Amino acid sequence: MLLQEVDERRKVIMGALSPRITAKAKDNEWKAVTEAVNSISRVSRDVLEIRKKFRTFRSEVKKKAAKEKSEREVTGGGIPDTKEWKPTEEALLALNETEAIEGHSGPFENEPLPSTSAGSVATPIPLTRTHDEHAPLPNFGGRSR
Repeated sequence: MLLQEVDERRKVIMGALSPRITAKAKDNEWKAVTEAVNSISRVSRDVLEIRKKFRTFRSEVKKKAAKEKSEREVTGGGIPDTKEWKPTEEALLALNETEAIEGHSGPFENEPLPSTSAGSVATPIPLTRTHDEHAPLPNFGGRSR
């Protein structure tokens, strides 16, 4: 029930603060989540307890996902120990953005380089020197050394 209520309000609850998403709007959404959860629960909780319960659960699931990802990527470790995922954990994973768990994927993380408008692949800029390693670096208007 908690995950369903958060999912219905995820744009406000999990969104960044902005002129459209205020702290008061977030508080109101958490109050609505709390009321919905308390309406079916035998134990009545306040807003802070519900928020903490969600935050703790999300943190545990993210740690589990990160650990599984790191075990998948280990070199020479054999078959990774895959974890069994409970339906509630899978639902929470669906709530979280992929980047939050797996990290940003981009040209620096084994992603193919983007194509240019002409359709050819962009040429990477070398990050190492290809000339005399001991030549001084150019001074572009900064202080001299």
